[in-house]
Amino acid sequence: MTDPQSDSNSQSKKDLSTASGAPRVAVLVDTATGWGRRLIQGVFQYGHRHGRWHLDVRARYPQGEVRIPEGWTGDGIIARLATPEIVEHVKSFGVPYVNVSSIASDKRAPMITSDKRAIAEIATQHFLERGFSHFAYSGEDDLPYVKAQREDFEAEVRKHGFEVITDPDPVSHDPAANYAELMQHLVEWVKALPKPCAVFSFGTQRGVDLLEACRMADVVVPHEVAVLGGDYDDVLCEACDPPMSAVVTASQRIGYEAAEVLSRMMQGEEVEARKTVLAPVNIHSNPSTNTYAVKDKNLITAMQFIERNAFEPIQMEDVLEQVPMSRRTLERHFKDAFGKTPAEEIRWRRVHQARKLLAETNMDLEDVAKASGLNSYAYLSQVFRKMLDETPAGYRKRMRDV
Repeated sequence: MTDPQSDSNSQSKKDLSTASGAPRVAVLVDTATGWGRRLIQGVFQYGHRHGRWHLDVRARYPQGEVRIPEGWTGDGIIARLATPEIVEHVKSFGVPYVNVSSIASDKRAPMITSDKRAIAEIATQHFLERGFSHFAYSGEDDLPYVKAQREDFEAEVRKHGFEVITDPDPVSHDPAANYAELMQHLVEWVKALPKPCAVFSFGTQRGVDLLEACRMADVVVPHEVAVLGGDYDDVLCEACDPPMSAVVTASQRIGYEAAEVLSRMMQGEEVEARKTVLAPVNIHSNPSTNTYAVKDKNLITAMQFIERNAFEPIQMEDVLEQVPMSRRTLERHFKDAFGKTPAEEIRWRRVHQARKLLAETNMDLEDVAKASGLNSYAYLSQVFRKMLDETPAGYRKRMRDV
């Protein structure tokens, strides 16, 4: 049987289907999520910069299935190939395609997706910075990519000596669960969690449901339960009460890079079917995690001072001026509460800021160092090599925002 993925690569640029010569590309992602909308923006951005693309995007899908209409004629497809059924559906059109799912359902397709380990790392750090020692995870575990995210979160939390409380009830794992039954269960689950507890949810909707469950259970957010969503949605996260913090995944860059790969395939280039993972951009911080799970007010004062001034030329002596504690006592208690010494916390925040500036701006490397509180490019390079095992220039080349 002929492989449509390899056959379609033989078409040339002049064979593109639309009369105007603009490639016609179907994008099969859920437009109801922030992840999907940002991904489409990335595809559009690539098409806009490289001529013009005609995008086929459907706002709604019958029975919830993301499918291309029968009879569609186009030049390429970008899709979440999360199931064998979707793979066969996409292959039936005989055009090149790129997978943007974290599930490798088709080993022959190039795959560009989120780095779930990096998502787990940034989520864990977000909670550790706030002094949490109780962690929990909630998501539809019946879905393989949700289970994979949970396992990565568990592994990351264990690195710091803690365990993750997971929800064993089947109603919580079923993506088709009855809403009333799910909410009744989540109410009891959040009541039973040790307090204060940091809860990481897969995606946005489960985080929204958890916040509602906390309201129904009279559990105070964020001081008893802090909720972090697995992906930021500019509508759902801000409409919550309180507004929900969430990881900002690199879905826009995923869309852009998927479009770049698909463009090469549509022009007949043989493209290696390899997996590319992209780290999250940052965490969009909102009131749902705006708390400190420590009782010592001196430690909170020290952390707040670091938060406000990390990119200024502060040192340990400046932190000590804020609290009536000896250096040794502060370092020991601060590390017990937050997992790092004050000096390590300052350095981590500066490196995180440098990573953000390198990825999202065209700032000169020396200016990036100064804007991050690292004083010079030489010191920035030294810290990068020690903490990330790569140079700032290499990181920018690999991770910068398209």
